[in-house]
Amino acid sequence: LFRSAVSTGVFRVVSPGEAEGQQFSMNAGDGLGIPPCPYCHLPAGPRRVIFAHLDLVGNCRERFTNVFVDSLDSLLLASGMGPKSAFLYPRVVEATWRRRTEPFTGTPWTGQRACGVESAESPVLDDLWDMDYLHRWLVGKGTLGLLPWDVLSHGAARPRMDLVLKINDDHGPCASNITNREFQYFGELFQVGRFACVNDRYSSHVVDWARAAAAVEEAYRTHPPHRDLVVGLQFYWVEGPERLRLSPFRYSSFRHAQYYPSVFQGLRLHASVHAAAREFL
Repeated sequence: LFRSAVSTGVFRVVSPGEAEGQQFSMNAGDGLGIPPCPYCHLPAGPRRVIFAHLDLVGNCRERFTNVFVDSLDSLLLASGMGPKSAFLYPRVVEATWRRRTEPFTGTPWTGQRACGVESAESPVLDDLWDMDYLHRWLVGKGTLGLLPWDVLSHGAARPRMDLVLKINDDHGPCASNITNREFQYFGELFQVGRFACVNDRYSSHVVDWARAAAAVEEAYRTHPPHRDLVVGLQFYWVEGPERLRLSPFRYSSFRHAQYYPSVFQGLRLHASVHAAAREFL
């Protein structure tokens, strides 16, 4: 029971009327700000469910801190996905910018260097964060922890994403009818089996967790049991618990996300960062 509670969420009272009978169920949404594992109740399924945060190397990318927070919200979601789940080493897009001297014309999403980006790369964050510590934190959450990106390339011409969850039109329309296409993430081509548009109907920056859970559960039910199911999270500028926790009054109203446990519990700066800081000071 304890292992199940750790892997799928935290306890909550089902209803006030049932409190006297001490009947409880698990709901990660109440304690973590994320949905409970959508497939953990199913007896069979893929060998592993591997989650990966996805982003693009291209025009109009945000500053490092903004895309970094996007990756934290993806990591938060994956941390509650149960004992079959793992997360690929987090990567973000790091861009070099130049100051604009000419005004914008039309939409900033078109044109070469439209937003002032000169070049970009997508480093794994293992030079910044202690990945061993993050791995142990994820394992403590009841998951398989971190996996390297090369697990996607074994026996395949291209790395594959079986399902990609999107919330906006970044890198193509947010539509669920796009299947078996090649798309480029982090400057590398991936074969994508299917997209699912899981944004809230009122905002292209908010995840509808019910839609996301339904898409993952459907993919889990129909995926070959001998293969890993790989789920990409293309959450660009997502207004998730981690971002709202940093700015609880962002929209002039109180947000309860600040009370959720944060992914920062699993992050410790790499030893090389501490060494550089001591040398500088």
